[in-house]
Amino acid sequence: MLTKYTLKTKILQLLFLFGIGVIYTSCTKTIIAPNPVIKPVPVPPTATADLRDTLANLASVFYLWNNNIPANFAPHTYSATDNLDGELSALKAFSPLNSVTGNHYDHFSFILTEADYQKEFVQGVSTSFGVGFAFDRNDTLRVNYAAHASTAYAQGVRRGWKILAINGIKVATDANTLSQLNTALGGSSASFSFQIPVSNTNQTLSITKQDIPDDEVITTKVFKAGSKTVGYIAYNTFLTQLNKSGVPIHPGMDSSFANLAKANITDIVIDLRYNGGGYTLVSEQMDNALLPASADHQVLYTEHYNDTLNKYYKLGYKNVDHDTTININEANVANPAKLNVNSVVFIVSDNTASAAELVINSITPYFNGNVKLIGLGLGRDKQYQNTAGKPFGYAGQFGLPAAKPILEAFLINFETKNSLGVDNYVSGFVPDAQVHDGVEFDFGDPREDGLAKALSYESTNSLAYTTRSNQLAIGRFANPSGGAGLAMNPFINNHRFQGMISRSGTASAAKKNFIYQNTIQGKIRPINTIIHH
Repeated sequence: MLTKYTLKTKILQLLFLFGIGVIYTSCTKTIIAPNPVIKPVPVPPTATADLRDTLANLASVFYLWNNNIPANFAPHTYSATDNLDGELSALKAFSPLNSVTGNHYDHFSFILTEADYQKEFVQGVSTSFGVGFAFDRNDTLRVNYAAHASTAYAQGVRRGWKILAINGIKVATDANTLSQLNTALGGSSASFSFQIPVSNTNQTLSITKQDIPDDEVITTKVFKAGSKTVGYIAYNTFLTQLNKSGVPIHPGMDSSFANLAKANITDIVIDLRYNGGGYTLVSEQMDNALLPASADHQVLYTEHYNDTLNKYYKLGYKNVDHDTTININEANVANPAKLNVNSVVFIVSDNTASAAELVINSITPYFNGNVKLIGLGLGRDKQYQNTAGKPFGYAGQFGLPAAKPILEAFLINFETKNSLGVDNYVSGFVPDAQVHDGVEFDFGDPREDGLAKALSYESTNSLAYTTRSNQLAIGRFANPSGGAGLAMNPFINNHRFQGMISRSGTASAAKKNFIYQNTIQGKIRPINTIIHH
C-alpha cells in the first residue's frame, strides 16, 4: 500500500489505441507549485505496502472512471503473484459497458515489466521473425508485412508472398494444422517455404527471431486520378523515435511529406490499416500539415480527465493533468512539410486505433465532408469492420518499483474530443466503403483493394459501395451496466498495441503482443501466432 503518492515528473504525453496518454518517469517526485510549495497529490493511505493496494490507490485518483470504483473494492481478493492482472481486469470492469459489443470501454489498460517497457517502448523494438501473416480471400496464407529492418526483408521477403509450409508443416486451415503451425512459430527460429508471386518460384528460408524496430513509414507514392494528383503514404505507427530530450520525432513522415509537397499533390490517401496509435504530439503535427490555412489557431481537439484531477488542478496543483485544449499550430517548426490538399481518404481496419483515430476525428470538421474512410471488412466471413474505437489514452506511466520484477502500470485516464465535441466512437468509426485487405499485393500497389477503392473515389468522387447508415456509439460516461452502441467487428485483437500517449508524458505504449486472433486478415506488424476463423 502507499502511505503517500506523489506525481512523477512528466516528460511527454502519449495517446494510444497499441495507442496511449501521458507518461511519467519511473521515480516519483513531488510537484512544485509556482509559489514554490510542495503539493503532492494525496492518495488514500493503506495499511501495508502491498502492490495490490498501490494499484487500487492509483486507480482511485488517476483512472478515468475512478468514480465507478466502489468504496468497498477489495484488492486483496486478487492474486499478488500474477503481475496484478486479476486486479487490473476487475478495475477495467468498472468502465462503462458497450452492451452491443459486450466489451467494457476499457480493454486497453495494461501492466508490463520494466524490462519489457524498456525494450519495447524506450528502445522501440520487439522480438519476432519480422514477418506478419494473413489468410487472403481464398484462404491462402500470405505475408502481409515484412519489417524493413528484418533479416526476412533483407532476404527479399515481401507482402504478398505465399507461405506453403513452416518447419515442413504444410499450411491448412483446420484446427489441428493451425495448432502445429503455431507451435512451430513459438520457437526462436523456423524454416519457411514461400512461393514468390508472378514468377511462382518456391524458396525456403531459415529465419531467426530478432529485436526489430517498427517501420514508421512503409512506402510513399504519387498517382494520377482523373485531374487530381494523389499522394499515398502507408503510415505504420505514431509511436516514433525520441530525440535526446525525450521528445518524439518523425523522420519518416518528414521525408514523405516533403516529397509529396514537391509533387504538388492535390489530394492524399493515408493508409492506417495496421496503425495502432502512438504519440498525440506526432498526430497533431501530421494534422497541422494536412489542415487548410483557414483552420490555423482553431481547436484541434480537447483532452478530458476525471473530476478528481480537475479538482486538484483548481486547488492549485498546477502540474496535475486536467482538461486541456490543443489548438492547430501550422507554424510549429516540428511539423512536416505543408500539404495543400482538398480531400483526405483514410484506409482503415479494426487495427486502426487511438492516435490514428485521433487524426481522423480531429481533421474531419475542417474538410467539409471531404474526409472518407475505406474499411477492410470484407473477407472475415463478410463481416463489417469499424476502426478499433479508442478515444482514450494514458497520461501516465506509473512505476511499481517494489514489485519483483519492477512493473509499469498504464491506466486509461483521459479521453479526447474534436472541435465539435465528438467522442462517440467507442465502437469505432464506420467506414464509407468496405473492401478486402488485398494482401496479394504490396503496399502502394494500385491493384490492392483498399488503395484501388481510394483512387477510384478520387477519380470519380463517388464510393460505389457504402456500408450501413451511421449509428451513434456510446459516450464515455454512460451507465457502466449498459447502454446502446454501434457493433464493432467481433474479431478485434485486444492484445495488440493500441493507444495514445499524451503530449506531456514519457515514451510508452500499450503492450506489443501481436496475437493473430480469430481473423483471416492479420496485422501489419510481425506476429508469431496464427488463428483462422
